[in-house]
Amino acid sequence: MNETANNDYKKPLFAFAFALAAWLFLVSESLWSAIGIWIGNEIYNHCLIVIPASLYLIYERRYEIDWAQAKMSWLALVAFIAQLALFILGSAADIQLFQHLALFTMLPTLVWLFIGNRLAWDIKFPLVFVLFAVPVGEELIPILQEITADMSVFMLKLSGIPLFRSGLFIEIPQGKFLVAEACSGVSFLIASIVLGNLYAYMNLVSWKRRVFFVCLSIIFPIVANSVRVYGIIYIGYATDMEHAVGADHLIYGWFFFALVLVCLFLLGEIIRMSESKKVRQNSETEEPLTKQSKKESDVKSSISKQTIVPGILIVVIGSIGLAKYQDYRMQSVDSQIVLEMNLNSEGFDEVNHNHRVDWKPRFADSSREAKYHFTNGLLDFDLFYAYFSGEEGELVSSLNRLYEQDRWTLVEKNTVVIEDTTIERHLITTSNSIRKELAYWYVVDGNIADSFFEVKLLQLLQKLKGEQSHSFIVIVAIEVNLTESFNNDEINKLIADIIIKQRLSLN
Repeated sequence: MNETANNDYKKPLFAFAFALAAWLFLVSESLWSAIGIWIGNEIYNHCLIVIPASLYLIYERRYEIDWAQAKMSWLALVAFIAQLALFILGSAADIQLFQHLALFTMLPTLVWLFIGNRLAWDIKFPLVFVLFAVPVGEELIPILQEITADMSVFMLKLSGIPLFRSGLFIEIPQGKFLVAEACSGVSFLIASIVLGNLYAYMNLVSWKRRVFFVCLSIIFPIVANSVRVYGIIYIGYATDMEHAVGADHLIYGWFFFALVLVCLFLLGEIIRMSESKKVRQNSETEEPLTKQSKKESDVKSSISKQTIVPGILIVVIGSIGLAKYQDYRMQSVDSQIVLEMNLNSEGFDEVNHNHRVDWKPRFADSSREAKYHFTNGLLDFDLFYAYFSGEEGELVSSLNRLYEQDRWTLVEKNTVVIEDTTIERHLITTSNSIRKELAYWYVVDGNIADSFFEVKLLQLLQKLKGEQSHSFIVIVAIEVNLTESFNNDEINKLIADIIIKQRLSLN
């Protein structure tokens, strides 16, 4: 690009710099919250290099693009307004996913706005790649746990190993294994998807091969992680639990993750070489490559050597994140929650059983919490509250847990309607086969909400009114003894009594 063209684009460049500064000022709070998630959660450590990688990919193509052709795009302006509306909605309703999604779609849209449709299309992958900075994917953990458990049990049965499965617990004669959150392979999966997209863009030309390799980068780590869990259980079975327990899990996990990446790249190289061979055959037997095709081929060849650089960075950052211990400490509990019920005078007796199995939910950044033990004469149960003032923390969030994932596992869940209220019920168990029946619902500003969407809608309405939203979750945990039969109707009646008393207390 000559000096004249460079001078012609100075004014739009200054305008873009001003718009970028305004964007940073607008989203600064959400951006810092996203960075906090990137650093504090090993699943999202890869997000730290997404934007630098996007800038690098654009920098690599600086001589291929005629920046003098840059011009404003009104289509991008429409998209930016829609994204801004989504950001405002997410801020008002306190939905971090909406905020982060809008945040990292507005950034490439700003670039698109100032360089125009044609140039934005030329660098479409680096712009779209920015979306990998959105900290999303943790919601897949329960699904991946189930898939991993199903596939590993299938392979264990093929190996003739006797087993008993209860939820995510897999018991063999030598011991019991839990397919915990760390065993879901979500970190492997997300890192593989990011690397798969990078490799496909930097090394493959055909769109069919690119799509195939990206699909491979999704399926391969899921299958590989199931094989890893199967291998750990098989080693425990073969060595009478001398190996594949404790720290061995981490060691095997690190080595296996490296092996998965190496295998994935080897498969990618096979695809790339077959593609290059086909291109050479076409150039010899048919028309020679056009000037543009040769140029694109040369670019792919030159940057393919640098594929390992972002790969190593992601592996290093991911390894550091895996070594971190996440300490989710609950805030001090204020036993006098204003919105709670006084069940002592309503046919319920407060009890204190030291032998009860400790069950501890986790709600990040809650304002106040309380847990009590009651009995109605037939059933003993825990009553738990987590209160949110609306200033910080989210009542409905992927960070919240109904139980400790490393101690309890889900056996089954269902939804029931009691007293015109939709109640989620989860049956959970420990490694000692102790079970609890959990039932929970949300209350927002005195209204019992039936779903996640209703919670967010009620909170949004309060924000639009200019009022602070007060909300909390109620969890009833009933210990179920397997040696005794329990009546489902009795549990439903207990939940109905609590809901009725709660409504009376709120009124």
